[in-house]
Amino acid sequence: MIYSEISGIVAKRLLPIFGCIVASIGIIARSEPDDHGGHSLGLDEEVVSYVDYGGGLAPRVPTITERIDDIAYPENVERRKAIQARPLDWTAEPLPDYETFFGGERFLSPGPIDPGTVLSTGATYRPSFVAFGTLRTALQTYDRDNAEGQVTEWANRLDLFGNYSFSTTERLVVGFRFLDDDGDFTGYRFSEHGDDRYVDGFNFEPQTFFLEGNLGEIFPSLEPEVMRKRDWAFSLGRQPLNLQDGILVNDNIDAIGITRHNTFVAGASCARFSAYFAFNEVHRNDRVRDNNAKLAAFSACFDYPKQTIETDLVYVYGDDTTGGDGLYLGVGQLRQFGYWNSNLRVNASFALDGETAAIDNGVLISEEFSRVMRHNHDILSFNVFAGFDRFTSAARDPSTGGPLGGFGGLLYRAVGIGSYGAPLSFEEENIFGAAVGYQHFFDEFSEKQIAVELGGNGSLDNPEEDTTSLGLAVQYQQRINCSSLVSLGGFVASRGGDAQHGLRSEIVYKF
Repeated sequence: MIYSEISGIVAKRLLPIFGCIVASIGIIARSEPDDHGGHSLGLDEEVVSYVDYGGGLAPRVPTITERIDDIAYPENVERRKAIQARPLDWTAEPLPDYETFFGGERFLSPGPIDPGTVLSTGATYRPSFVAFGTLRTALQTYDRDNAEGQVTEWANRLDLFGNYSFSTTERLVVGFRFLDDDGDFTGYRFSEHGDDRYVDGFNFEPQTFFLEGNLGEIFPSLEPEVMRKRDWAFSLGRQPLNLQDGILVNDNIDAIGITRHNTFVAGASCARFSAYFAFNEVHRNDRVRDNNAKLAAFSACFDYPKQTIETDLVYVYGDDTTGGDGLYLGVGQLRQFGYWNSNLRVNASFALDGETAAIDNGVLISEEFSRVMRHNHDILSFNVFAGFDRFTSAARDPSTGGPLGGFGGLLYRAVGIGSYGAPLSFEEENIFGAAVGYQHFFDEFSEKQIAVELGGNGSLDNPEEDTTSLGLAVQYQQRINCSSLVSLGGFVASRGGDAQHGLRSEIVYKF
């Protein structure tokens, strides 16, 4: 039954869409020179000195551990100022060493490299610890559902990470999201129906806690031929898993992952194969955690001179109460056509037991085109998608929105904080849509920028009915200093004839 439905989808619906996409690609390729060299990448033969190119760049955001070092050792600040002020041909006596509690080398810092400790396996142990994070606070209001009415909320999110590196390739990462828990963000929520309430999203459970490394770097003393065959990487613990740009999988899960790097098969210049098994923390498509779900995935990536191909196969063994088992497939192609970057993806989901909000049958085809303008750094984008039946993701974190949460620009994305959501929805069956966006940078270093996107979607089943949704979204962003920025934005939309709108402001502080 399922396979006959798949065949019908491919024959009647997918092939015409593929034809349209291929034709569009051909038009774009003919309209722009197929130049994959310097001109299409914005490069030329002019030599630019570091002083001219890097002298005006904004300073890098200092991490928590760097701030602690600067407080404990004021000479570090003076040392950094001396480095920034010296000429490129400076040949005076070496600068004093950088003092730190946490080990490691300053990125691109002058001076000798710590030789570290050589272990019996041949690996060099050079430990260091870095702590960093992001604090977000947003005030936003929206009206997308007549039943819910106007909602205004103050929401907060705090991401804090600790990265302990044993060497350049082996590390232990732990991360917390203290202010949100399964889609609830700490703050306050106001409703025009009088449902005002404080939102408690405090969460002290680690959201990231994994160990990763490379066997070839852990055991470099093995014979060269043996080590070449052991170019394997591994990861173990609660880790982010993102497949097909987050369309197929976008979740933090308890899993073990094995990756084989640098293989040369299928005519690829480089191929990578990965296998994952997740045994806990799997959120289904409805963004609800299935405590009994297990996930197995196989991913392959092939690099060619003019394109990269990504393929993914996922199987979820789920609880019957959430819809049961599901099979998921994904194929992606990334390449360049002249000045245009193309990201074409086809994803499919198959409900093996029953159709629910967590798992359903469907196919989603998406194409993202973007390019940098010729005479400035602005970005023009054009995105289109078509969904047949109802595609569902294999795993989705509650903060990532729907399957199109990372798609395109402003209209379908998830803001990742509060209940604001996307201006336009992808929850309907048999739907198609498109959006065109433009991002303008007011200065050379992107300290001020504005993005505008116009788009809409409609039904493939009943195009004559009033099911069309249209939307316009705007976002202005400005850097306050090297650690913080402010963002202002909003949207107006019409969904099935109902006018809706939203406004939001956000301050982001990185440390």
